[in-house]
Amino acid sequence: MSIIRKVRNDKSQSIFLNTGNVELPPSTTVDLYSYLTDDRLLEAQTELGILQSNGSITVIETDADEDVRAGGTENITGTIVATNDNATSFRLRGPNHASEGGTNVQSYAGIFYNDGYDGIGTLKTRASFGANVEMDLALQSPHALMLLATDGTQTDGKIVAASTTNVEFHLRADAETESPVQLTIDRVDTGTTGISNTSDIVLNVTSGNINFTSSDGGIVVPIRALNPTTLVTGLVWYDSVTNQFKGYNGTNIIILG
Repeated sequence: MSIIRKVRNDKSQSIFLNTGNVELPPSTTVDLYSYLTDDRLLEAQTELGILQSNGSITVIETDADEDVRAGGTENITGTIVATNDNATSFRLRGPNHASEGGTNVQSYAGIFYNDGYDGIGTLKTRASFGANVEMDLALQSPHALMLLATDGTQTDGKIVAASTTNVEFHLRADAETESPVQLTIDRVDTGTTGISNTSDIVLNVTSGNINFTSSDGGIVVPIRALNPTTLVTGLVWYDSVTNQFKGYNGTNIIILG
């Protein structure tokens, strides 16, 4: 391994060029200040070997306008801490498929804070994992994939699923293959997004029927003391005053039994 000096913008620093493994002691701080004019870290730094430590390595960035990158492999059995104030702390970048233009895409992770975050969540600070345009973000597991909004102490945990189109469920599907029958959740008004869309929610299957089953129960329809103020064809409810099931056929309210 050789140590060289680089000067950029009147800043002088040591850069290591690695041809083998680099073993660092625990609790090491590595300052990866990018020194190339195109704001890229020299790939030869770790491209030919492994940056390895049995303890914790803290990676910091002294220039807020530049990225921290490693061109090789980091094999660390302790903890990696990447610090960048309210900005992306970790990125994976590479070209996308040639049929999609072949331009660079990237995924990212970081801890961010924004006054608008608690509009849909519960706090103003958020750990985010995402991807830029023209790239899907997949969370995949051959076994269980768990989304947990509880830790045994919090009482306001919730799971939020948001989409500008419908939400599709491909049940009992093969990997990377769409299920021939899909369960979808959408809105009656499919042309409006955001808070202005107050239309009903539609539960649908692309073909076949929706079967509701229970080993020891049934389906409970809405129980009301008064008839609904907005009547829609096919609406069914139970009248708790007359103790009758009622429905609306598009013209009249009828007694179902």
